[in-house]
Amino acid sequence: AHLEILRQKQVYVLLRDIADANDAQVVIATHSEVILNEALDNNLTLLIEGRADDLAKKQDIRNSLKHFGAEHYLRARECGYVFYVEGHTDVDMLHALAKRMRHPVASRWDERINSFCVQNNYSVQDGAAELERVEGGFGMMPREHFNSLRNLLPDLAGLAILDNDGQGRQDQDEGKLKIRYWRRYECENYFVTPDALREYALRQYPLGDLFEEHTREIIDKTLAEVVTDMVFDGSEDDYQIWRKSPPDTRVLLWETKAEHKKFSLLAEEFFRRLAQALHRPLSLRKNEFYQLVEYVKLTKAAEMEIRAKLDLLMELFECGNATHMSDPAEKSARGKTGSGETLSSQ
Repeated sequence: AHLEILRQKQVYVLLRDIADANDAQVVIATHSEVILNEALDNNLTLLIEGRADDLAKKQDIRNSLKHFGAEHYLRARECGYVFYVEGHTDVDMLHALAKRMRHPVASRWDERINSFCVQNNYSVQDGAAELERVEGGFGMMPREHFNSLRNLLPDLAGLAILDNDGQGRQDQDEGKLKIRYWRRYECENYFVTPDALREYALRQYPLGDLFEEHTREIIDKTLAEVVTDMVFDGSEDDYQIWRKSPPDTRVLLWETKAEHKKFSLLAEEFFRRLAQALHRPLSLRKNEFYQLVEYVKLTKAAEMEIRAKLDLLMELFECGNATHMSDPAEKSARGKTGSGETLSSQ
């Protein structure tokens, strides 16, 4: 159980060959997706709720598991649901929004939430991106992934909350899979605002000393430049019209821009330029943008949309919990022996 990956494969192959040479059978209880994937080719039988399923003879299921990994099946079976997002940062942002709005789903949140990333939205291939890559089949859409899993788990529930990307994409319901899109460009567009960026920067960079006024001026100047360049396409006149408008008009104009502009890029550029101007390290990176939620003042329209999506997430957790608890005997057995599936190699 504790051998490294190559040794796991070698031991499995040895057991398989010895069993074949002696006309015998090997039964293995395992948590190892390495062994599951190795066995998928021609001799994997899963014992599910007292029923034996010979997956090696079911080509569609076998191919599905080989495509995105047997561990996806195991996680889906354990949780009873799959939550589809663009990247794991979306899960952090939704969690932060739930806590900010005091939505009941915040108290039901599980750090082991079964999320699947549908694409790689990192422009830089850093460590965080690599972790997402190995956990999800980037480019594989929710419908394809969900339907593959439902071949084995007919009661599985699914929810996708995805970026609109300025494309006007429409929500869809496909049986037990609900697909929802943000009305604005992406999730960040609900809390990346000039006021939130400014407030966060003022809290992060030390004030109250001889350089306080200088630091404040640099923050305001940098923010004005970035908003002019990236939101108003470099038009100083448009920026000044927006800045001098009444508060309600400013909010309306900003929300209009939020439907067609990628505000995560705005935040990245603001913190990059600010770090250069102040000669200090970058204070906030892309995978930490959820921290801005604390500083934003959400409009009623934004609150309504976010709440609707959090309501669906609450339903997903409850549906998954009901599915997971549907067989008390099986749950009790798992509690005693662990959640590893049983496979048979012949």
